[in-house]
Amino acid sequence: MIFGTGGTSADAGLVSTGGATGMGGALVDGGAAPADVAIADSGAGGTAGRPCASCNVSVHYTCLSDAPDQTSFVLNLTNTGTIAFLLADLTVRYWYTVDSGKDQEVDCDNAMEGCMRLVTGVQPVTPARTKANAYLQLGFAQGALDVAGSTGIIQLRLHNKDFSAINQADDYSFDSSAKGAGNVSTKITAYIRGFLVSGIEPS
Repeated sequence: MIFGTGGTSADAGLVSTGGATGMGGALVDGGAAPADVAIADSGAGGTAGRPCASCNVSVHYTCLSDAPDQTSFVLNLTNTGTIAFLLADLTVRYWYTVDSGKDQEVDCDNAMEGCMRLVTGVQPVTPARTKANAYLQLGFAQGALDVAGSTGIIQLRLHNKDFSAINQADDYSFDSSAKGAGNVSTKITAYIRGFLVSGIEPS
Protein backbone atom coordinates (compact mmCIF):
# COMPACT_ATOMS: atom_id res chain seq x y z
CA MET A 1 0.00 0.00 0.00
CA ILE A 2 0.99 3.64 -0.27
CA PHE A 3 2.03 5.23 2.99
CA GLY A 4 2.11 8.91 3.90
CA THR A 5 5.41 10.74 3.60
CA GLY A 6 5.99 10.74 7.34
CA GLY A 7 7.99 13.95 7.12
CA THR A 8 10.03 15.69 4.47
CA SER A 9 13.66 15.88 3.51
CA ALA A 10 14.90 17.17 0.19
CA ASP A 11 18.13 15.22 0.41
CA ALA A 12 17.19 12.01 2.16
CA GLY A 13 14.79 10.58 -0.39
CA LEU A 14 15.01 7.00 0.79
CA VAL A 15 13.32 5.93 3.99
CA SER A 16 15.15 3.97 6.64
CA THR A 17 13.83 0.46 7.32
CA GLY A 18 15.11 0.61 10.87
CA GLY A 19 12.92 2.35 13.42
CA ALA A 20 9.96 2.71 11.13
CA THR A 21 7.11 4.54 12.79
CA GLY A 22 3.98 3.45 11.01
CA MET A 23 2.97 5.78 8.22
CA GLY A 24 6.02 6.02 6.00
CA GLY A 25 8.67 5.17 8.58
CA ALA A 26 11.47 7.51 9.58
CA LEU A 27 13.55 9.45 7.10
CA VAL A 28 17.28 8.93 7.25
CA ASP A 29 18.67 11.22 9.95
CA GLY A 30 20.40 14.47 9.13
CA GLY A 31 18.95 14.86 5.65
CA ALA A 32 21.83 12.84 4.16
CA ALA A 33 21.40 9.76 2.01
CA PRO A 34 22.75 6.38 3.19
CA ALA A 35 26.31 5.56 2.16
CA ASP A 36 25.24 3.25 -0.66
CA VAL A 37 22.92 5.79 -2.28
CA ALA A 38 24.08 7.63 -5.39
CA ILE A 39 22.45 11.06 -5.33
CA ALA A 40 23.28 12.06 -8.90
CA ASP A 41 20.73 11.31 -11.58
CA SER A 42 22.29 9.23 -14.32
CA GLY A 43 20.40 11.20 -16.96
CA ALA A 44 18.70 9.70 -19.99
CA GLY A 45 18.22 5.97 -19.66
CA GLY A 46 19.24 5.85 -16.02
CA THR A 47 21.48 2.81 -16.50
CA ALA A 48 24.66 4.04 -14.80
CA GLY A 49 23.96 2.33 -11.48
CA ARG A 50 21.52 1.76 -8.67
CA PRO A 51 20.57 4.23 -5.95
CA CYS A 52 21.20 1.56 -3.33
CA ALA A 53 22.08 -2.12 -3.34
CA SER A 54 18.77 -3.07 -1.74
CA CYS A 55 16.38 -1.05 -3.97
CA ASN A 56 14.12 -3.06 -6.24
CA VAL A 57 10.69 -2.65 -7.81
CA SER A 58 8.41 -5.16 -9.51
CA VAL A 59 6.11 -3.86 -12.26
CA HIS A 60 2.93 -5.90 -12.69
CA TYR A 61 1.28 -5.14 -16.03
CA THR A 62 -2.14 -6.06 -17.31
CA CYS A 63 -3.05 -5.33 -20.92
CA LEU A 64 -6.75 -4.50 -21.08
CA SER A 65 -7.18 -3.97 -24.80
CA ASP A 66 -5.56 -4.34 -28.20
CA ALA A 67 -8.01 -1.83 -29.64
CA PRO A 68 -6.96 0.11 -32.75
CA ASP A 69 -7.52 3.55 -31.24
CA GLN A 70 -5.89 3.46 -27.77
CA THR A 71 -3.61 1.58 -25.40
CA SER A 72 -5.30 0.59 -22.14
CA PHE A 73 -3.49 -1.12 -19.30
CA VAL A 74 -3.17 -1.49 -15.54
CA LEU A 75 0.04 -1.17 -13.54
CA ASN A 76 0.68 -2.23 -9.95
CA LEU A 77 4.14 -1.46 -8.54
CA THR A 78 5.57 -3.42 -5.61
CA ASN A 79 8.62 -2.62 -3.49
CA THR A 80 10.52 -5.92 -3.63
CA GLY A 81 13.68 -4.46 -2.07
CA THR A 82 14.64 -4.22 1.58
CA ILE A 83 14.32 -0.47 2.07
CA ALA A 84 11.33 1.85 1.79
CA PHE A 85 11.51 4.86 -0.51
CA LEU A 86 9.62 8.03 -1.33
CA LEU A 87 7.29 7.72 -4.27
CA ALA A 88 8.51 11.09 -5.52
CA ASP A 89 11.82 9.33 -6.27
CA LEU A 90 10.10 6.66 -8.42
CA THR A 91 9.31 6.94 -12.13
CA VAL A 92 8.01 4.33 -14.55
CA ARG A 93 8.29 4.29 -18.34
CA TYR A 94 6.01 2.58 -20.86
CA TRP A 95 7.94 2.53 -24.16
CA TYR A 96 6.07 2.74 -27.47
CA THR A 97 6.03 4.04 -31.05
CA VAL A 98 4.03 7.15 -31.84
CA ASP A 99 3.14 8.10 -35.39
CA SER A 100 4.87 11.22 -36.67
CA GLY A 101 2.94 14.43 -36.14
CA LYS A 102 0.40 12.94 -33.75
CA ASP A 103 -0.21 14.66 -30.41
CA GLN A 104 -0.59 12.29 -27.48
CA GLU A 105 -2.93 12.22 -24.50
CA VAL A 106 -2.73 10.19 -21.30
CA ASP A 107 -5.85 9.46 -19.25
CA CYS A 108 -5.99 7.99 -15.76
CA ASP A 109 -9.20 6.00 -15.38
CA ASN A 110 -8.59 4.62 -11.91
CA ALA A 111 -5.93 4.62 -9.20
CA MET A 112 -6.22 3.21 -5.70
CA GLU A 113 -4.83 6.39 -4.16
CA GLY A 114 -6.49 8.73 -6.66
CA CYS A 115 -5.48 9.94 -10.11
CA MET A 116 -4.74 13.41 -8.73
CA ARG A 117 -1.66 11.99 -6.98
CA LEU A 118 -0.15 10.81 -10.28
CA VAL A 119 2.10 12.75 -12.64
CA THR A 120 2.05 11.59 -16.28
CA GLY A 121 3.54 12.79 -19.52
CA VAL A 122 4.97 11.67 -22.85
CA GLN A 123 8.63 12.16 -23.75
CA PRO A 124 10.27 11.64 -27.17
CA VAL A 125 13.20 9.25 -27.51
CA THR A 126 15.99 10.64 -29.70
CA PRO A 127 17.43 8.78 -31.45
CA ALA A 128 14.58 6.30 -31.64
CA ARG A 129 15.13 2.82 -30.24
CA THR A 130 13.78 -0.53 -31.37
CA LYS A 131 9.95 -0.30 -31.16
CA ALA A 132 10.17 2.97 -29.23
CA ASN A 133 10.42 6.59 -30.27
CA ALA A 134 8.62 7.81 -27.14
CA TYR A 135 7.68 6.77 -23.64
CA LEU A 136 4.83 7.48 -21.27
CA GLN A 137 6.34 8.44 -17.92
CA LEU A 138 4.46 7.88 -14.68
CA GLY A 139 5.45 9.64 -11.47
CA PHE A 140 3.97 10.33 -8.06
CA ALA A 141 3.33 13.59 -6.25
CA GLN A 142 3.60 12.28 -2.69
CA GLY A 143 3.73 9.26 -0.41
CA ALA A 144 6.20 6.49 0.31
CA LEU A 145 6.32 2.79 -0.50
CA ASP A 146 7.16 0.47 2.37
CA VAL A 147 8.99 -2.84 1.96
CA ALA A 148 6.62 -5.34 0.28
CA GLY A 149 4.09 -2.52 -0.18
CA SER A 150 2.38 -1.82 -3.48
CA THR A 151 0.75 1.16 -5.14
CA GLY A 152 -2.41 -0.73 -5.91
CA ILE A 153 -3.92 -0.63 -9.37
CA ILE A 154 -3.23 2.29 -11.69
CA GLN A 155 -5.36 2.14 -14.84
CA LEU A 156 -4.12 4.28 -17.74
CA ARG A 157 -5.06 4.93 -21.37
CA LEU A 158 -2.74 6.34 -24.01
CA HIS A 159 -3.98 7.54 -27.39
CA ASN A 160 -3.65 10.10 -30.15
CA LYS A 161 -5.61 13.20 -29.18
CA ASP A 162 -7.83 12.73 -32.21
CA PHE A 163 -8.28 9.01 -31.44
CA SER A 164 -6.93 8.09 -34.86
CA ALA A 165 -5.70 4.55 -35.44
CA ILE A 166 -2.56 3.28 -33.71
CA ASN A 167 -0.51 0.12 -34.15
CA GLN A 168 0.23 -1.41 -30.77
CA ALA A 169 2.17 -4.27 -32.33
CA ASP A 170 5.19 -1.98 -32.81
CA ASP A 171 5.16 -0.76 -29.19
CA TYR A 172 8.04 -2.12 -27.10
CA SER A 173 6.14 -2.38 -23.79
CA PHE A 174 2.88 -3.72 -25.25
CA ASP A 175 2.08 -7.37 -24.51
CA SER A 176 -1.36 -8.81 -25.19
CA SER A 177 -0.31 -12.45 -24.65
CA ALA A 178 -1.93 -12.46 -21.21
CA LYS A 179 -4.64 -9.90 -21.91
CA GLY A 180 -6.80 -9.36 -18.85
CA ALA A 181 -4.70 -11.65 -16.67
CA GLY A 182 -1.49 -9.71 -16.15
CA ASN A 183 2.13 -10.57 -15.51
CA VAL A 184 5.36 -9.04 -14.25
CA SER A 185 6.77 -7.02 -17.14
CA THR A 186 10.44 -6.67 -18.00
CA LYS A 187 9.68 -4.21 -20.81
CA ILE A 188 8.18 -1.51 -18.60
CA THR A 189 11.06 0.09 -16.75
CA ALA A 190 11.20 1.61 -13.28
CA TYR A 191 13.71 4.07 -11.86
CA ILE A 192 14.58 5.45 -8.45
CA ARG A 193 16.21 8.88 -8.67
CA GLY A 194 16.78 8.26 -12.36
CA PHE A 195 18.60 4.96 -11.90
CA LEU A 196 17.16 1.85 -13.54
CA VAL A 197 15.97 -0.63 -10.89
CA SER A 198 13.54 -2.79 -12.86
CA GLY A 199 13.06 -3.92 -16.45
CA ILE A 200 15.12 -3.71 -19.63
CA GLU A 201 15.14 -0.63 -21.82
CA PRO A 202 14.75 -1.00 -25.59
CA SER A 203 18.03 -1.04 -27.45
